[in-house]
Amino acid sequence: MNIAFVGNYERYKGSHIFEQVVTQLGHQHCWFIFGVVKDPVRQLDGIRTYGVIHKQFPWGGLPRMLRRNKVDVALLLSMLPESFSMTFFETISAEIPVIASDKGFPAFLLPQYPYFVDVEKGSAPVINAIDQLSNSQERSRVRKIVTEIKQERLPEMQQKIQLKYNRIEELLSRKD
Repeated sequence: MNIAFVGNYERYKGSHIFEQVVTQLGHQHCWFIFGVVKDPVRQLDGIRTYGVIHKQFPWGGLPRMLRRNKVDVALLLSMLPESFSMTFFETISAEIPVIASDKGFPAFLLPQYPYFVDVEKGSAPVINAIDQLSNSQERSRVRKIVTEIKQERLPEMQQKIQLKYNRIEELLSRKD
């Protein structure tokens, strides 16, 4: 499978868990990092031997990059609760199954989604989820769930994102 860590690559976003997963599963999969690497680049040296490919994407460009690289599964492993997680919803818009932290807004909004994992337990739950999604029938089942989420929830989430960023721009443009 093609598996991508998506978002900022740094420790509190779960970079260390990704490194453990790649080290344990090795060449069984093709590995990507899509986002800005904020951890010291030397940390990538330990996983580059497994063919990890790093690419940055422009704002709003994640869905296209996921599709272009034929990603089967995306990983969002943030150790801290995500207040909104635009990256999660961009991944959903690409109709890609995502393994994500069970803390934060996506898990709150979509409690029935089957691939939220407890990242505080380290790499084991992530590896277990990857093993399950290695089955093409399971991946197809989850892709259908993701497509339903996209159709039912994504327009609402995109509207909320726009309102959030409009408000931020409004606050930043104020002169005291």
